Amino acid sequence: MDELCTPHPIKTYTDRITVTGGLESVPTKLFVRTAFPAANLDETVAQVTGRPGWQVATLNCGHDAMVADPDGLTALLETLA
Repeated sequence: MDELCTPHPIKTYTDRITVTGGLESVPTKLFVRTAFPAANLDETVAQVTGRPGWQVATLNCGHDAMVADPDGLTALLETLA
């Protein structure tokens, strides 16, 4: 898997985004927090916890949940289906 990884695209940090409000039209949203230490992700959990339509789940794995815990991530995503 590591051989197929590429550097994170820098433009995700430098390009401006357009906020349209479309997120609010999504009925159920899931924020998956992993054990990867990152204060900004903890802040996001605090912001969305208790907001209508939001669910927060935790996986005890590293940042790449789809690699570190594919079964756990799949189970979480299936709850949205």
